[in-house]
Amino acid sequence: MMHGLGVALSFRARDGGFVVDAVEFYAVDKTYAPFADDKLPALPLGIRRDWTGRRFVDAFGEPADKGGGMKQRMDIWLRWSSASGSAFAVEVQLDDRDWDAAKDTTWKAVTVYTD
Repeated sequence: MMHGLGVALSFRARDGGFVVDAVEFYAVDKTYAPFADDKLPALPLGIRRDWTGRRFVDAFGEPADKGGGMKQRMDIWLRWSSASGSAFAVEVQLDDRDWDAAKDTTWKAVTVYTD
């Protein structure tokens, strides 16, 4: 884990070794320093730090799954499988629980993983 960069890696076993299965980028978190564009200028699939819920939908279309909000008492999350036709899936946690505000809310964490 690279706490200072706001990045965490997840590995899975394959062929007697390990391969990276997921990369998680944090913008708002108590454990990790926030991801900053000046440290890593671009995330996979062209994702930027200033993307909002609306920008993710514009880039990847309607999410395959979504959840959270006031009733669940958790931040809103959106998930795309095979984002932009790639071999990767994307899950985004927005820094809000209000679905009406989520379209203009920036992300709290982004996970890019193999689909």
